[in-house]
Amino acid sequence: MIQAVINLLFRCHHKRLTMPITLLSKDKQSQPTYIACLDCGKHFSYDVITMRMGREIIPRAASAGDPAFQQTSA
Repeated sequence: MIQAVINLLFRCHHKRLTMPITLLSKDKQSQPTYIACLDCGKHFSYDVITMRMGREIIPRAASAGDPAFQQTSA
């Protein structure tokens, strides 16, 4: 409850956003389109047909088993 009030008063207004991003997997299947706030870093779904921002999404974190995850050697 208190967190909701704090977010309402001091939250980011998401005015500076990236262009819509659609990632492709290695088998050329597209992933859902999203945009990101440049100020707070949150990701939001994006509807390319209506050109509107949707709900916040939690990005999938890269893990060691993920083929996109590359570990640099020192």
